Amino acid sequence: MSLTVKNGKGNVPNKGRNLSSEREGYDRIDWSDKRTSYHWMNHPDFEGIDLIDPDGWDRENLEYSFNEEKIDRFEFIHRINNSTCHLSQKTLDKLNVYR
Repeated sequence: MSLTVKNGKGNVPNKGRNLSSEREGYDRIDWSDKRTSYHWMNHPDFEGIDLIDPDGWDRENLEYSFNEEKIDRFEFIHRINNSTCHLSQKTLDKLNVYR
């Protein structure tokens, strides 16, 4: 299976969402809030993540798992960690991967 998602703009359908309206209020998010993976992928903290193979998501129902299922930030990071991704150095620094 070949899938590339670059900040929510890859082969995972986004159901015609208006990304600019979703970006409003990012600085006011409580990190325990549950959001869709699409939402987290487009959050400024996760810029620079290219999701190559979504092993962390339900492949049987990827559209639901990525676009509709609400998860918290920590579950999103767990799913990213279980997937094949390319992360920019800037994103690695933000996530404190080396610390």
